[in-house]
Amino acid sequence: MVLTIQQHSLKINYDSVPFESLAARLKGIYGIRYKHVLLVRVYPDVSFQEVVDVLDVAQRAVSDMELVLLTPREEKTASCILTDGLKKMD
Repeated sequence: MVLTIQQHSLKINYDSVPFESLAARLKGIYGIRYKHVLLVRVYPDVSFQEVVDVLDVAQRAVSDMELVLLTPREEKTASCILTDGLKKMD
């Protein structure tokens, strides 16, 4: 699962999610999963405070959530490895 943080916009995979609904969506998604790993992609124009606010909501929604921050370089080299590993965990 990939959470994308753009300036004033959030997406879970390809679906837009309002900030106010993020906690409920994450609880619903991860409530039925064994492994609670969330890949987080942040666009460069997003403020640090906005990222912290979103990550705080995610961590509070699913207390044992593992957050993996993706940088552009990591996405190019590791995204296939990470997503393949996540498919095996589901």
